[in-house]
Amino acid sequence: MNHIIKVTLAEDGDALRRSLADSLREQPDISVLGEAAEGGELVALCRETPPDVAVVDIRMPGMDGVAACKILRSELPEVRLLILTTFDDDEYLRELFGLGVDGYLLKTGSPPRLAEAVRGVYNGLGAVDAGISRKLGSLLNAPKKPGTGPLTETELRAARLIAKGKYNKEIAVELGITYGRTRNLVSAVYRKLGAVDRADLIAKLEKG
Repeated sequence: MNHIIKVTLAEDGDALRRSLADSLREQPDISVLGEAAEGGELVALCRETPPDVAVVDIRMPGMDGVAACKILRSELPEVRLLILTTFDDDEYLRELFGLGVDGYLLKTGSPPRLAEAVRGVYNGLGAVDAGISRKLGSLLNAPKKPGTGPLTETELRAARLIAKGKYNKEIAVELGITYGRTRNLVSAVYRKLGAVDRADLIAKLEKG
């Protein structure tokens, strides 16, 4: 039996949140564990029952999505983070991809696109809207901040495993490290290479 992907959803708009949750519940391979109207509630739900994927709005009352993602990335690194928002500001993109979020969708997409994105981030393939990918590429090709540097030997080994189609759990076993450390390692590889998905990473590795 295929794994049921467990999702927790954070969106401050009641009607939209219900609609998104209902659309995910229609999928046979997705289960919605909980719904939150703000970041603090999302963090509490994830702490209580960690999901496979957290779908996170950015601007919410109380704790916003960025702050919630920082906490989740620190405390629950195994949870995949999928941003769902109307905002594509450069500041948000830099900060959130710097944290190593797994996907970034705009709310203009259809409900089936959300389900597809949930599957993508769960399987380590990422999910980024085309417009966001182009914008992110421009940002990442801008002059690098100090400290980005070349890939370390371990990061290079991880990059080669990603290129072979390995998922994070498999990479952790191959490298003999924890799953949480693998998540951080893979995020660093994508960030340093300026890659937005697996295909982009492979292309950048081939260029040397």
